[in-house]
Amino acid sequence: MKFSFCVLLPVLILFSLSCSNQSSNPEDQEWGSLSVELSDTTPLKALQDSALTFDDASEIVITITHQSGEPTTFNSRRISFLKLGEEYMSEQIQLPVGDYKLDEFYLIDEESNVLFASPKAGSELSQHVEHPLSLDFSISANQTTSVNIQVISTRFFDAEDFGISSFTFTEVTLFNFLLSVTDALNNSVHADLVISNPSGDYTYRTTVEDEVARITVRDEYDSLRVTLSSDQPLPISHDYLYATSDLKMYTNTPLKIAIEPVQGDVFIQPAPQTGKDAELISSSRYENSNYGTVPNMRAESSTAGGIPFITRTLFDVDFPPNQCQSAPDSVFLYLQSRNEPTVGIAHRTSSGPNNAKFFIISEPWDEHTVTWNSQPDTLTSVYGGIPTSISGTQNYKIDFTEAFNNRFFESNPTDRYGFLMKLENEDGFRRLTFHSSDSDEPSKRPAWVLFGGDC
Repeated sequence: MKFSFCVLLPVLILFSLSCSNQSSNPEDQEWGSLSVELSDTTPLKALQDSALTFDDASEIVITITHQSGEPTTFNSRRISFLKLGEEYMSEQIQLPVGDYKLDEFYLIDEESNVLFASPKAGSELSQHVEHPLSLDFSISANQTTSVNIQVISTRFFDAEDFGISSFTFTEVTLFNFLLSVTDALNNSVHADLVISNPSGDYTYRTTVEDEVARITVRDEYDSLRVTLSSDQPLPISHDYLYATSDLKMYTNTPLKIAIEPVQGDVFIQPAPQTGKDAELISSSRYENSNYGTVPNMRAESSTAGGIPFITRTLFDVDFPPNQCQSAPDSVFLYLQSRNEPTVGIAHRTSSGPNNAKFFIISEPWDEHTVTWNSQPDTLTSVYGGIPTSISGTQNYKIDFTEAFNNRFFESNPTDRYGFLMKLENEDGFRRLTFHSSDSDEPSKRPAWVLFGGDC
């Protein structure tokens, strides 16, 4: 039977579960997300005779494969499906960057009855949907890919009408355990969590934000690797293979994990005696003064007594030339905000974005004598920057690889003398402010973490 009318009821499903990849090392993968816009295209006559709605569904059954045909762990997988207000919520699907096919999509009720299904191309019911299965889609790094899934009520149709021999799916067994993450001083820490099986074909990813978090994972493996990482305020991590039987012991009391600082191949956090940074302040009142021992590093535009002024910061790191045999693969600079609202020290965006940029200094300078009027020249190229702050207390992890390697490896180091930080727009009232190497809070001084380069 063929129908000439259909009804479109678009619904956006938002997902929140992290999913699997095919790598033995999940941390080597870049990830993206999949969102689904769901529509009911049941033929009009059948829709009028059917009392089924999306409200009757409790789970989604979904199959996703790689374009090559290689399966993912989303092989007839069941994931929860809930209505919150006027929106339908489900678990987010995060996948490694790549090309995929969505091969199967059902909505089922609490008794595992299939209520809605998306027909396959060439089936009797495929004429009623714009995009029959399989659907091709691609996942890009840190992006959300949206696909439109159109489903039809199964009430008056058989599986064959959908191009399916039978509605079959597997049930995944899960278990819960409690987790508490702290730093070495027993302070609660927000951390990124990755749980994977030893072969790497199952990975669960989430963020631990509560003092005690309930973690739900698949109960199919003898052991699971638990990896925790955080960049606030400084990089810390934990990586350990746990027996699944041990994790099940923490259903009522939390597994407490204290994660330690990541040293990388090289970890540098200068003290006042070894650090080199100085602020430069314009205007006739400050332009000949030296600010080489102040506890802050600022990029600012503001006024004093109604007179506009600009603040920039020069800084460098004591890095022995022979510490690494070659340029590091990656270098990260950690800057922590210096927030003292009583004296007006905080990130500021009163006149608009306060993003900053870095330049490489091309002539010598002395931390204890340099002033605005004697500031050194810089190269004209911009070597990265700092995005606009979203709060007055935001801390930053900055990819400093290009600037660092240019300073120490890609050119003659004797022609490079550190870095200049300045606002992109030095008009109005804007500010970024961080702890300097002279800060009286040692843990909040700038820190450099280097990876690779035979260091």
